[in-house]
Amino acid sequence: MAVDWSLWWSIWLFRVLVWGVTALALVVALVTAWVMWRARHRYAESSNSPGIMLYLRDESVLEIARANGFSEAVDKEVQDIVGSASEGRMSLDAVRFGAAGGHTRSRERTEVYIKSADPVELIGVVLRSLTTGNGMVRVDLTTGTITRSDALAQALGPDHPHRVRLQDVDTYVLLKGRFRLVGTEDGRTTLVAPYGSAGAHVRLDCRTESLRREDIPPDAFKAQALGRVQSWNAERGELLVRPIALFQ
Repeated sequence: MAVDWSLWWSIWLFRVLVWGVTALALVVALVTAWVMWRARHRYAESSNSPGIMLYLRDESVLEIARANGFSEAVDKEVQDIVGSASEGRMSLDAVRFGAAGGHTRSRERTEVYIKSADPVELIGVVLRSLTTGNGMVRVDLTTGTITRSDALAQALGPDHPHRVRLQDVDTYVLLKGRFRLVGTEDGRTTLVAPYGSAGAHVRLDCRTESLRREDIPPDAFKAQALGRVQSWNAERGELLVRPIALFQ
């Protein structure tokens, strides 16, 4: 029995079109929902207040801001209009004819110079820039976990193993942990924080003059440290991280 394709299409064409449009709309809705969730997730990570500032290495903050395209925010051109006044005298002939007197002349000049922004104002910009630009890896020292992200994948490269070691992370890290003051000498204030289950710890050698507060808690306290991994000492189980900022 022959099939009348013209009759078949006349019956099913509209339904096929409706199903196709419905499927396309569903795909668009799912993609839109995923993009919005991803954006909210990233915004939530980047907009959280880091807390009270305990330490800030000013020059490092300025360097990161410049390297990430925020030179205009770092170095601002400032113009100041400076005024000066001088008193003028009339000539001797004018005085001789009884027209003695004086007048004041005012002059203005414009001084242009470059003013660097306050690093305290820039640290928020730096954190957001590193987050959105996949330039910072988040680490929870208390649980010994590293957040998997695009930043981690870029730092380790395409052939990185499934098990990630903190000493192998070659990018900026934001460390969340319980830090403890262990000493101050030679212009350095040293803090440590345990991580992992084998007794390892992170060490921060902070420049004492860059401390923003003098009342660092004597006991262990929760804090977040922005820095960069420098070296790993297997004998001491110590990971040295160069600190840039510390927030409580």
